[in-house]
Amino acid sequence: MAYQSKNKMQAEAQRNRERRELEDRVSVRRALLEQKMELETQEFLRERSERIRLLHERQERELQQFDEESARIGFRYVKRPHRSHFYLNCKISKYTINREILLNFTALLIL
Repeated sequence: MAYQSKNKMQAEAQRNRERRELEDRVSVRRALLEQKMELETQEFLRERSERIRLLHERQERELQQFDEESARIGFRYVKRPHRSHFYLNCKISKYTINREILLNFTALLIL
């Protein structure tokens, strides 16, 4: 009986040691994954900001080019929508922008 009791206690101690080791490994892995997620989130936000900045720069260049082309063909008094209009709605399509500008041209031609 004492042998079984001793054997049972040793097995239980072994299970407890293994459980603690597993919990420690899981804790370390979880911490590493959380750190990796945080770094990836920061990188994603940085890349997103960079893409948005580049899109705004491209949009500004295209609007400038459009203004220059408009002036070259004789539309010198075309009212360009304020650029904040485009920044507020980043999902505005090129078609919509061109449509709005075309409507501005049409309004000028009617006057």
